[in-house]
Formats: sequence, C-alpha cells, structure tokens
Amino acid sequence: MNKKIKLVIEIVIFVLVLGIIGAVYYYNVNKKAVIKEAGSVGIVKITDSNFEEEVLNSDKTVILDFSSNSCPPCVAMLTTLIDIAKNNQDVKVATINIDEEGTEDTVSKYEVSATPTIIIFKDGSDIKTLVGAVDEDKIMSEVK
Repeated sequence: MNKKIKLVIEIVIFVLVLGIIGAVYYYNVNKKAVIKEAGSVGIVKITDSNFEEEVLNSDKTVILDFSSNSCPPCVAMLTTLIDIAKNNQDVKVATINIDEEGTEDTVSKYEVSATPTIIIFKDGSDIKTLVGAVDEDKIMSEVK
C-alpha cells in the first residue's frame, strides 16, 4: 500500500477516535450536571420500594419518566423535566432508571420497553403514556 494512503488512513482513524472520546466525555459531564440539578429542583428518584408512596398515593398529578443509562434522549428529557418541576408546583416530577436494581417490578408492571417513556399518573391511576422525547408543552397538555 502506498505510504501516503496509509498515513491518510491512520490520520482519519485517529481523528475519529478523538471525536468519539470527546463526545463520550461531553455526554458524561453534561449528564452529571443535569442529574445534580434534577435533585435540587425536587425531582423524586423512584424505585420499587417507594413507587406506591411517591406515585400512586401522591396528592398531586405525577409525571414519571422511565429512563436508561445508555439513552442520550433521556438526558435531554431530564432538562425538560427540570423546567416542568421549576414552573409547575401543582405536579410532582419523578424519574425511574430502568437499568438500576430495585426497579424491575415497576418497569415490568407498566411494560416499559423503550426509553424515554413518560407515564402520567392522577389519583393513583396511569392516565397517559408518552414514548420518546417530547417537549414540555406536550407533557403539560396531557396533564391538564
């Protein structure tokens, strides 16, 4: 193989690897900052053990986000959920990570197979399921 072609291929591979490393780093740093902010605005972390108390027995309408560690749209949805939590005191915003232990029963009960999935609960019943990343206006229109 020609030395110039080999050098070009090596440079392209190097640039691609560098880009992937940069993207993974940015995703992880951004994800950590967003998760920290979520906790500070009162978004509740749900597991099987607190699901009934925090969701089914809530005196407010609950927006429950099912997310996954390997889901970039889930991180984008978290910023939307933060905005909802900041701007709507009449609803409870909660999130459940389907990859964590202690969430299997809830994930199975509501047959969540794709993330992000949002289920809206009112008076202990699920009233609407939204699959995929959706904006604040869509979510809030289903709450009202």
